[in-house]
Amino acid sequence: GGFQILPFSFTWLIIGELSTIFLNIRWALIKTGRGNTSFFQLVQYLFALTFFCDKGGNIRVWCARVVSAKRCIEGHCRQ
Repeated sequence: GGFQILPFSFTWLIIGELSTIFLNIRWALIKTGRGNTSFFQLVQYLFALTFFCDKGGNIRVWCARVVSAKRCIEGHCRQ
């Protein structure tokens, strides 16, 4: 079916958006004047952690998998 198109790629890319949750919470806290609370500091830390892990690690792994699949398609697979 249509929902099985690129499930691996979609999964990796959507995991890369995990930091968006904390970014939105962070924005809401700032806009409501709660930027000096301990909860804001926790959200700030979680945003930074998920952003750098997702964008740095997750995307690198995904790109490596794409390159590996391309090489395999070209007939240069490691067996």
